[in-house]
Amino acid sequence: QTLRWEVEDKTGLNHCQFSLDGSELFTGGLDGCIRVWSTADGKLLREHDASADNAPATAVYAFVLSRDGKFLAWCGRTGGLLPSHIVIAKANTLEVLHRIPAHDADGRILAAYPGGFCSGSVDRTVKFWDWQTMQPESAISCELDDPEGTAEL
Repeated sequence: QTLRWEVEDKTGLNHCQFSLDGSELFTGGLDGCIRVWSTADGKLLREHDASADNAPATAVYAFVLSRDGKFLAWCGRTGGLLPSHIVIAKANTLEVLHRIPAHDADGRILAAYPGGFCSGSVDRTVKFWDWQTMQPESAISCELDDPEGTAEL
């Protein structure tokens, strides 16, 4: 079965991910909005409208669901401000819980691991975060003159 639906976002989609049970598809784009769609019929179930926030919008370059499906984190470019932020929300409501100043350049990638997630940035760092404390556990950086990188714990 193939589903096709139109999105009003004119900036395009950058990322998508299925919910743990496959019943929902999360999408995000440069407009800073996260949308959740039913995979059964393509209907929009809920949306985080970045323009409704009192904070600068973070264009969605990447996002990740926590391994238990309770949280969603997204990163990208935060309204041209530095540091760029990682936004943490409840997956079932898209209510924003935290905005974490994370990197000195645009965030580009997120990946979940048991108990946390990592974020990668154009600033050549990868940071490892705890879902509960929202604090970095460690970081890896790679400078041009140090191709092997350095780790900070």
